[in-house]
Amino acid sequence: MPSMNPDGFEKSTEGGCNGGHRTNANGIDLNRNFPDQFSPNRKLNIQPETKALMDWITSGHFVLSANLHGGAVVASYPFDDTPFHRNSGTLSRSPDDATFQMLASKYATAHGIMAKPGYRCYEREEFEGGITNGAYWYELVGGMQDYNYVVGGCMEITIELSCCKYPNSEKLPDYWSENKESLITYIEQAQIGVRGFVVNGEGDGVVGACISVSGISHNVTTYKYGDYWRLLSPGTYNLSVHHADYESVVESHVVVPDGPGIELNFTLFPLSQNSLINDTDTNLEVDPDTIKITENVPHDYNYHDYNSLKDYLGYYHNKCSNITSLYSIGNSVQNRLLYVLEFSDMPGEHEVGKPEFKYMANLRGDDAVGRELLLLLVKHLCEGYLVDPVITELIHSTRIHILPSVNPDGFEKAFGEYKKMGEIVYDFGDAQNNVRGVNLMTDLQPEQNHLYQPETQAVLDWINNTPFSLSGILRGGHPFAVSYPLYWYANNGYPNTDFTDAFQHLSSVYVDSMKSQGKINKCGNSDKVSPRGWITNGYKWSPSVNTWPDYEYRNNLCFELTIDVSCHYFPSEKNIKGVWESHSQSLVSFMSAAQHAISGIILDRDGRPIYNASVQIAGRSKPFSTTELGEFWILVPPGDYMLIVGHLFYHTQAANVTLTASGVMDFTNMTLESRHVTQTSSTRPLLVILLALTIALILVVYCSLCLLWLYYFFFVSLYSWRHPKLARVRREIKRMKQKKTMRTNKDGFHRVNIESSSDSD
Repeated sequence: MPSMNPDGFEKSTEGGCNGGHRTNANGIDLNRNFPDQFSPNRKLNIQPETKALMDWITSGHFVLSANLHGGAVVASYPFDDTPFHRNSGTLSRSPDDATFQMLASKYATAHGIMAKPGYRCYEREEFEGGITNGAYWYELVGGMQDYNYVVGGCMEITIELSCCKYPNSEKLPDYWSENKESLITYIEQAQIGVRGFVVNGEGDGVVGACISVSGISHNVTTYKYGDYWRLLSPGTYNLSVHHADYESVVESHVVVPDGPGIELNFTLFPLSQNSLINDTDTNLEVDPDTIKITENVPHDYNYHDYNSLKDYLGYYHNKCSNITSLYSIGNSVQNRLLYVLEFSDMPGEHEVGKPEFKYMANLRGDDAVGRELLLLLVKHLCEGYLVDPVITELIHSTRIHILPSVNPDGFEKAFGEYKKMGEIVYDFGDAQNNVRGVNLMTDLQPEQNHLYQPETQAVLDWINNTPFSLSGILRGGHPFAVSYPLYWYANNGYPNTDFTDAFQHLSSVYVDSMKSQGKINKCGNSDKVSPRGWITNGYKWSPSVNTWPDYEYRNNLCFELTIDVSCHYFPSEKNIKGVWESHSQSLVSFMSAAQHAISGIILDRDGRPIYNASVQIAGRSKPFSTTELGEFWILVPPGDYMLIVGHLFYHTQAANVTLTASGVMDFTNMTLESRHVTQTSSTRPLLVILLALTIALILVVYCSLCLLWLYYFFFVSLYSWRHPKLARVRREIKRMKQKKTMRTNKDGFHRVNIESSSDSD
């Protein structure tokens, strides 16, 4: 399709490089007129040209597409927009980011100059490899390439062909020469990845079957003949096929080569014909361990030993593979893996600007109730996705990590004792530690030579390398309370922090969502009663040294709370359901609080993120540090704040920020000016002075040489001329200077006249 906007083209003028008539006849920019996934409530005046394209995109079964632009020389890939709607500098990766980058690179490298290092249309605009993420370059709301991918299921990139939008026609042969090979190469990419047919037992095509790729939350569907195309970059994948009327089929370890793809056909059998289905190997390898995925739904409201826990996590990871990632952060003393199940719309990777949240439980071996609540939370998130709008938005906006058991060895020992006791509710003090007798709740000794337990070291490596901003530890054995740092203080009194108000606000988010507030104020015969309001300082409630919340605050500025969920560490199984019903809503609400933060990205003047910049709220002494991507999150109550941002190599800047009760913030990315650049301009007057002094010195030397020459000429030469010893020499010189004139007469003889002058001394 050569032209989407013929009316606008007729108004344009050849040689116009600034795109003065980019709109249609109604004055609407058509490449900002499509529905946008990140702005669903935006009011749109859909133009007839846009409507025609939308109908075409959704009715045609396009696999690959490109739209050609002018104004730069680069291949841009989705997404063009972000949830934050910032001007530029924010990477907005699609689920198929690796494939999109490969497609853009294929075009750029086959181009004459697009991928050439150093080539640019404008001084500050250079694209590495000739490609760029659309939103990182500049954000565009309502673009066509995002609509093609999200709604049409077609992978589209935007190709900027020339620095000038409407160049003179005599330059067209050059542009054709530069792009001809790239255009053909790009068309060939429609054959990459996996393609084939999905048929039923009778060989008829199955229409509308869903083709899923594990780890990529973007599916394609089969067409009217059961045919499908799934573009993928080279690699090994697990594919599955789903249809409401048929049994699902999984194909593991599918190897996609570089170049033309492979053909992979599937046969589906109706749900009523389970006996016809061959056994399918659905084992998934997770790190060094293997979890067997079965169709048996795990049991709820009972305790799960290590093997049952693996099966439980594996089941829900397989059920929600498009939004989960199952991984291990390390091993226990007895080599049990510490499993983490991640929830995100792009599992397995950190997205720029998306906060990271974590829940941990079972740090004491006999502290089992939190472990079971987190398993139930896994089920709740998986089954609530795309059903419950709160959970759906939570998974889209926050990367959630759930670690049900930090001390699996201790749990196995305590669980063995529990099974012996049956329904007797008891707290197993001798099983609280790991198998080496170390309390993992307080293993964070500050001594330099302290040897951490393997479980502690695994968690330390995890939290020190992941930019968590909010966290919760679930604990039993206490009346209900939410406590916050600090848990130990060397001086007298209750230790507060610079962010006590923030900790109290976050605690209130959990407490306010409790369905059964105040029902349990006292545990048995214990004198320990829940604090008024159920929110308390950790030192006042349960003083402990070297705790995880204190470590997270002091070292990583992650706000971590301890949530006491049950009077007993290991309550009877019949009580688990009641505990879950009391806390389920609060567990979700607390995760949502990760979005209510002052957040942003700190960049340099070239749009590159600044690592380890200091971001401080005026009046608070403890600064936050930016990540390697320049990000920061500061969880504070709603209000007006002044941010002070600085770095050793950049000038400090300040910005006023307002955080509303809904978490909306009027702050955008901040750009810092390099100290090196400014110092260069400030030293310019000094350089001018030095240059002037140098020139003056040269003039002084030159004048001195001139004076010496004059001295020699007028003094030395004159003295030598009048000296008596040189009189004879002077006379000889005069004789040699006598002029002899030769005149020739008419008969050819020479007549010589000798003129002499008198010798006058």
